[in-house]
Amino acid sequence: MVWDFLVSHRSSLLTSVIVPFSVWSAPRYVFVLLCVVAAWHRRFSTLIPGILALVASPLLKYLFARPRPPLAEQLVHHFDGAMPSGHALMAGAVAMLVWLNLGWRWGSIAWSWALAVAFSRLYLGVHWLTDVVVGLVLGALLTLGCHKTQLMFGKTHTEE
Repeated sequence: MVWDFLVSHRSSLLTSVIVPFSVWSAPRYVFVLLCVVAAWHRRFSTLIPGILALVASPLLKYLFARPRPPLAEQLVHHFDGAMPSGHALMAGAVAMLVWLNLGWRWGSIAWSWALAVAFSRLYLGVHWLTDVVVGLVLGALLTLGCHKTQLMFGKTHTEE
């Protein structure tokens, strides 16, 4: 229902903004940015959720083998599995990472970006709603799990 609405109400102006936004929000580019920030701040443990997101997405796509929406409705063509959205998974991981490390203000901005990434994947017609929801939640849980594990073993960012 949400997907049908978005696909049937596309506009050329919004499409001209969403296509490049989605391209630059690809997991590989977000991970490169995460690497730069981690190196700058010497917090290399912050890369773990990103690495897990990069590995988990293709594995889960293979396991679920869920088909994407019809190719005729996709504004950018993808042929691999749909579940979970790799863009949303990485966005959820990074948004939770920002929330945990920088607090609610920056975290709110990061989650707004993550929701925009998820919206872009629906708008482009390359994912179903459940694909992006699962991606966001799984990404957030990966980061939360990494954070809790670090706390459990007593390693904080300031000790690196």
